[in-house]
Amino acid sequence: MNSSKESGFTLVELLVTTGIVGIMATLAIAQYQEYQDRAKYAVAKIEIVNLATLSTSVKQLTNRNLRYITGHPWSKQACLGSASESDGCYNRSFLSFNNIFKELSGNATISREEIIDPWGRPYWLNENEGDAGNSDPCIMPDIIGTHGPSYSTLSDDLKFHLPMGSGCEQFTLFNDLQGKFNR
Repeated sequence: MNSSKESGFTLVELLVTTGIVGIMATLAIAQYQEYQDRAKYAVAKIEIVNLATLSTSVKQLTNRNLRYITGHPWSKQACLGSASESDGCYNRSFLSFNNIFKELSGNATISREEIIDPWGRPYWLNENEGDAGNSDPCIMPDIIGTHGPSYSTLSDDLKFHLPMGSGCEQFTLFNDLQGKFNR
């Protein structure tokens, strides 16, 4: 009597198991990427608040607008095209934040890495307050921000409106945004 029983899995069982494992892996990867994005936004918010605190402190200590401290009327302008290492966005952002830092600390400087966001691009500064093009210096606040994960999509930008100087509290249309993020 030959009663040899073969044990193992059938092809169908292996295919079903492989499919289930594949679906679970896909869901896990998507969830992991979402956690990574949220973590990058959290890091960016912390770094922007640090840059905003530095910038606001310098404005208060010197009683000057950022555009006069940085030497640039609108540093973000250089970041509207592309943001590669060789273009003006990196240089303008670095020079602007470096001038702010030097104003506070004397001859000390910052490193280029300190102005790079979690997505590898520089934080930008939009020096609006006191813009000579506006008849009222209290029209627009200074803004620090990042382009977020997608350089060309505005909906994922992260912006922080700096508090405006003294005398602007009752004039600005942006009072509700001062000291807050847009997202």
